[in-house]
Amino acid sequence: MAYQIKEVTYEDIRAYMNVNITSWIESYPGLVANSYLHEIDTNREKYITRQQLKFLENKSNNSSDKKFLLLIDNEPVGMTSCGPSHDPKHPNTGEIYSIYLLNKVKGKGYGKILFLNNVQELLNMGFNSMVIGCLKGNKANDFYLHMGGKLIDTYDRQIDKQIVPENVYYFSNLQELIK
Repeated sequence: MAYQIKEVTYEDIRAYMNVNITSWIESYPGLVANSYLHEIDTNREKYITRQQLKFLENKSNNSSDKKFLLLIDNEPVGMTSCGPSHDPKHPNTGEIYSIYLLNKVKGKGYGKILFLNNVQELLNMGFNSMVIGCLKGNKANDFYLHMGGKLIDTYDRQIDKQIVPENVYYFSNLQELIK
């Protein structure tokens, strides 16, 4: 299977968001309210349009946030985003905002490929360290620990009307990750 990671253009937002929404539906039953998962599934167009507008706004503001789409045999199966940390607790630190894969490609090394792609992007932006958040109970917590992340915080995140605990992992030396 041939894979490609491409930086998202406006034309890719639909595929990017479809992967994002589908991966939430596949990954978060039991962690996020089923009513919210149903809402994002049945209102995909609303979320796609919102992301298209945000993409254009970020372009006009010269945002350094980056979005990527993982294609396997030209089929979108993963997405990721990164940039400067949005958390004021972590100034001068990069952040992986999201990494999502469809279930059919999990466990095949693509999560690590996307993770390291983001690490390289953050290094290119001048960051030496990064953070990433992960909902408590998500199997990806084990992956971030395995990759060398240190659990530094857990905070409550609001998703729709629900409060969900989210772990924050810190990676102090990005150069070490790409060796």
